[in-house]
Amino acid sequence: MDIQKPEPLQVGDRFYYTLTSYDPVSIELKVPCVTDQDVDWALASLCEHKGLAKGTAPTDAWVAENLEGATTVADVKESIRIQIGDMNSRYAEESKPSLCAEQLASRLCQSIPKSELERTRQMVYQGLEADARQRGAASFADLVAQTGMSTAQIDRMLDEEAQATAEQEAALDAYASERKLSVADEELPALLNLSPADTEKVINDAKEHGQTAMLHQAAVREKASHLLAAECACTYVHETEAEAQKRVEQYEKISKLAHEQVGSMPADDGAVPGDHAVDSTPGAGTSEAPSNGFKLV
Repeated sequence: MDIQKPEPLQVGDRFYYTLTSYDPVSIELKVPCVTDQDVDWALASLCEHKGLAKGTAPTDAWVAENLEGATTVADVKESIRIQIGDMNSRYAEESKPSLCAEQLASRLCQSIPKSELERTRQMVYQGLEADARQRGAASFADLVAQTGMSTAQIDRMLDEEAQATAEQEAALDAYASERKLSVADEELPALLNLSPADTEKVINDAKEHGQTAMLHQAAVREKASHLLAAECACTYVHETEAEAQKRVEQYEKISKLAHEQVGSMPADDGAVPGDHAVDSTPGAGTSEAPSNGFKLV
């Protein structure tokens, strides 16, 4: 039976939470393996970028002529395999803070007030809307419609994401308070992943709109998540071939839907329908395309 947690103490517009424990968390980190399909996708993307006709297999002669530092297709594939592997490992490491925050949230002593859930849900939706537009869709709803999800399923997904996000933010606030963490303005560029110039603009904008406290709170949460990750007990689990194959199949389905969705949209600003860049490999579950290790002639 679920135990109803009490609501947090509220002072002004801010809520204060506590945790059952502030000890280091334990996480399991899944490291994707590199499949032949991952390598083939990346190789095809590289060759098309250089000008080889789509669907045409590169030859050793073509590689020697077009890729500096390589003489055979095997050379290129080996370089790609190594670099995708490095990217997978880097991605796994970068996922530590979010995984740690998820574990920390399970220690939350209080429930999230309805008003906070509604605010977080709106922020989650705005983020998904922006991401959908970057992918070429008119809206998040249009993008999701391609998957066949119903309105009820979308609402449930948003509710679950908002709940998880709000709980993690609350847990990080409690952890930061216990560890007495604070952030100076000079720390903001690194914590917010912005250039000094952009950070200054963000700070000035926050001051203008009375959101300085919110800005610093977000930075403190980021600092707390990295401290949590640095101190966690991490077990590395490598993806099996069967799991990798399932991931590849899922990626192919998503890629097909994305192409169909983009291809059905009208051309804009001279763009050709369907002529959009697609991630060359799903190996790390990230949109970053792996470098190929060779210079283009």
